[in-house]
Amino acid sequence: MMYKAKDGHLYRVRNAERRDILQMVRVHNASACKTYEPFREQYPHLYAAFSKANLKASWDGYFDKCEQNQDFMGIVVEKLTADSQGNTQSRIVGVCKAGTLSPQYREHLEEVRGRKFTDQEVAAYANLQTIYIDPAYQGLGLGRAVMGYFANHYSAKGCRHALTETLSGYAESPKFFNRVGGAECLGDYSEDPQKAVNNSTQAAGQDIPLKLWFMPDLSSMKMICYFEQKYREQQAKQAVALRLAANGGRYGF
Repeated sequence: MMYKAKDGHLYRVRNAERRDILQMVRVHNASACKTYEPFREQYPHLYAAFSKANLKASWDGYFDKCEQNQDFMGIVVEKLTADSQGNTQSRIVGVCKAGTLSPQYREHLEEVRGRKFTDQEVAAYANLQTIYIDPAYQGLGLGRAVMGYFANHYSAKGCRHALTETLSGYAESPKFFNRVGGAECLGDYSEDPQKAVNNSTQAAGQDIPLKLWFMPDLSSMKMICYFEQKYREQQAKQAVALRLAANGGRYGF
């Protein structure tokens, strides 16, 4: 999917591939370190988890998971530029992990809703696991582009809602969610370390406070490709021109 960002450049949002891993690690490391810098002293093990070596191992394992289960995927955002010879160059500036609900997330959902869910009900939920944008490219709407791609993909699989989690003290998360379609905080489950999904510091015995978020409507987050949007705009203009011509140049239609 092609997306025109606020800087006027075109960016491509696509499924991640294993060959992207070194660029993905670079982006993930830079963005995560910036995001969690305020919590470095409070949660040193969390910050250490975002070293490039740890992230390389994590993404390698994740690609193995994606190959075994097509319900899971990686997403990347690429900036496309042309060199002096007219060849297209690309630079990955955003990364994301996404999938369907794991048993742990299902347990969270059932706990906060106070009832058991059927398999059919659980199938209506997608899971946004991580989303990181290169600090040099933040504020351009690229997070919105990733969320649109995520929504397009999982809506096509029949999902209507999504769950995600964030560090409790990170105030930017609700602001971002509200910009891209809205989310409801289902609660803070940090008092029980065993409830913390993907908590890499559990082995060290350090409890990281997390919040669980519910995105009620994936369809409201969907996006169309930039070129498709331009085509639709062109078609709409042509339709108006034809109707004007048929009406003698008057707008009374």
